[in-house]
Amino acid sequence: MVRGNRPFQKSCKINVDGSYNVCVYNQAFVEDNFYNKSEQSGIFTLSKDNKDIEIKIEEKEKEKADLLGKYNKIKDEVTKLTKLKDKENTTALTKVFEKKAPIIGTSLEVFLTGYMRSKQKFYEKVKASTALDKVTLSDLIAEMDSLNKYQGDSIPKLVLPSPPSLTPNDIDKLKQPLVGSSTSQLSSFIGSLGNQAWVQKGQKDFLAEDQTTCPFCQKDTIDRDFRKELSHLFDESFEKGLEELGLIYSSYKELSQSYVEGVKQLIDNCSIYDEATHQASNKISALEERLKLNLSKIAEKTATPSSVLDHDFTLPVDDIQSVIDSLNVQIDEINLKTAELKKTKRSIELRMWAVLRQECDDLLSLADANASAHDTNLEILKKKQGKITGEGLTLKDEIAELRTQVSDLEGTIERINGNLSSLGLVDFEIIKSGEGGKFFSLKRGGASGVDVYKSLSEGEKTLITFLYFLEMCNGSDSEEHDAPISEKIVVIDDPISSLSQNYIYDIAHLIYTRVLKGNRFKKVIVLTHSLFFFHELVKLASNKKFSEKYALYRVCKNESSYIKQLHQSDLLNEYQSLWQILKDVKEQGINAVVLPNIMRNILEYYFGFVHKKGKLYSALQDLEDSEKDQEFKAFYRYINRESHSDPSNIGLITKIDPDAYLVKFKKVFEKTNDEFHYECMIE
Repeated sequence: MVRGNRPFQKSCKINVDGSYNVCVYNQAFVEDNFYNKSEQSGIFTLSKDNKDIEIKIEEKEKEKADLLGKYNKIKDEVTKLTKLKDKENTTALTKVFEKKAPIIGTSLEVFLTGYMRSKQKFYEKVKASTALDKVTLSDLIAEMDSLNKYQGDSIPKLVLPSPPSLTPNDIDKLKQPLVGSSTSQLSSFIGSLGNQAWVQKGQKDFLAEDQTTCPFCQKDTIDRDFRKELSHLFDESFEKGLEELGLIYSSYKELSQSYVEGVKQLIDNCSIYDEATHQASNKISALEERLKLNLSKIAEKTATPSSVLDHDFTLPVDDIQSVIDSLNVQIDEINLKTAELKKTKRSIELRMWAVLRQECDDLLSLADANASAHDTNLEILKKKQGKITGEGLTLKDEIAELRTQVSDLEGTIERINGNLSSLGLVDFEIIKSGEGGKFFSLKRGGASGVDVYKSLSEGEKTLITFLYFLEMCNGSDSEEHDAPISEKIVVIDDPISSLSQNYIYDIAHLIYTRVLKGNRFKKVIVLTHSLFFFHELVKLASNKKFSEKYALYRVCKNESSYIKQLHQSDLLNEYQSLWQILKDVKEQGINAVVLPNIMRNILEYYFGFVHKKGKLYSALQDLEDSEKDQEFKAFYRYINRESHSDPSNIGLITKIDPDAYLVKFKKVFEKTNDEFHYECMIE
């Protein structure tokens, strides 16, 4: 069976409140109790001879029912409390699970492997961890990012290049004044003016070899003697001193440039450098300014060699070195972690769960407190249930003992044989048999047992097996009557076959009076293929409260089957049912293979009723002759009863196209001028 075109699994089940016992009448019941057995288990029913014991049984049954009510009330409380506990637990799971959000998409996400889908597993992992409040997830993410960036490779430590410096000899040269030769007549005058450098520059830049005019006064004062005295002033030692000063300047300038570039390159190439943290830019700028100052002082000395340069050439390298030292400390930490990569990652992972545990502490504490309170209350309720169960079992034993005092088989035998007699079946009966006379057996003449059963007609078999089943529903195969009638579910599967049609009224009446009437059973389910039997049973049960007491369903079968609910107003007669099947095929409700036969039955019913069979056969013959498609020729021949005995036409109907066949079927009514009837019934 399927519901909604989805097959039920083998594990499919239905829950029915309270205790219950199922009694099923079907072919298996018949085979198990009659066809393969010469004796049937005795059916014990309560004797009416001892009223006092019956009253006691009724009182005990009432006590048992009261206990069941109390038990079910507590059961409802347990269910309600369990649902509340589950709801609170689900809420806690969800809220804790949401705490992983800041980790998603970060380098820590790798540690969530195996915990991304299961809220329960994530919850248990967090709960099992030890809380840690001195670290944040942001700290761990930064640490993991750094570790991932350098994992597998150590970072070389940073070493500053040597800063530019002056030798003691260079410093002495800068401090000592450089003057011209004292042998020149001009030396004392120029020396007193302190203009040696200016004069020397003028000598080089302005006095050509043949020039006699002074570049300053524009008079012819430059003669051979002046040139001779001027050349004596700037002798070879003076020139050498100037050259040395120039070398000091150029060397210091080159070293300064190289040093600054080296420092900048060292900082730029450091992968862990962070300007916001280390702030080396200002320190490098200060260094550059100091180097420029030193160079300007050397340049001034070179321009005025006779001056004395007393300047502190010390550079602020300690500030730069402090940045380098700070970076080297970080490098040492990274290299240490890289060397112990697995151990470090494990440490980060444990601290991550510890941080999550700390963040979820309030949630977990509340969840534990709620669960503990609920468990305590559930334990109290379950103890009450256990006490009620014990009292119920005691009552059950007491009721069973009382029933053994009034249970007998005679009443069952009398009822079955009385029903057989009232139905006109007097040539066989039920008798006691077996050891202790606690079994039944069929008897006919001198024979008994299974041979008697096999000699009966199908209708007689149905009646005797069904009467036995009804007694079983109302009694028990045990003297203790361990299953009260009110706890039984009765299922009657297709009690009427084509061979037992004569007993439709009898079977329907027995089901109504012995099973349905009085609402004695927990639930009753009747299944049948017989529309006539179905109508008869509904007619017997019909009253103002029919819809409150009964529900009607139709099982539609195709490749899969489904159940469709009916209302009393939906009940059809047999002819209407044929049209309903036709519509079900059209709507893909049932397998289309039944279509030709249903159509043939509809034509026989209708045209037989209106006395137009001759006209029908003529119409079918004309339609068959007019068809070009061989498959539809076969179709018309198949639904024509006159040609139905011809087996060759059946094999030609290879597949059923409902819409196409319905068009052909409609043509039959059009051909006989009965189209209006077709339209009414199909709608």
